Amino acid sequence: LIRLILENSKSSLITLATELETLKLYLLMENIRFESKFDYTIIIDENVATDKVKIPPTTLQPFVENAILHGLMHLKQKGHLRITVKNASSNLVEIIIDDNGVGRTKAAELKSSTNIYNSHGYQITKDRILQLHPDNDIKILDKVNEQLEARGTSIIIQLHY
Repeated sequence: LIRLILENSKSSLITLATELETLKLYLLMENIRFESKFDYTIIIDENVATDKVKIPPTTLQPFVENAILHGLMHLKQKGHLRITVKNASSNLVEIIIDDNGVGRTKAAELKSSTNIYNSHGYQITKDRILQLHPDNDIKILDKVNEQLEARGTSIIIQLHY
């Protein structure tokens, strides 16, 4: 993982395939670190050319880290994280990071009672992907059940290529 991160940091852009390989190692490490407190799945549609899509290094990792540390770690039961990569249209790939964590409101309440630093990962990543294409976007969706109780978060990253 460290070797890949160092190698990736030499480039302003890497392939989505390389980013996903790095992310798989990161998830494996975090799953070991947190004693399998969460499961994860990475689904890549077969028609996505992950070796042709270029993105800045560590584009996905801050969102996955937030899902794990702020959403899944606060669950009493085992958490689930799903990363889906699909073509939304011809030249648009969507990466969806979906968790069943405590949600952003509860995570913010828990964060305010501790001395955790403020994360700037979202804005930095959004700025980086907007430099690639002005129509790139990141959407954050708060998931709720019928009783409007938090049921996790979905991050949708849209990348034109």
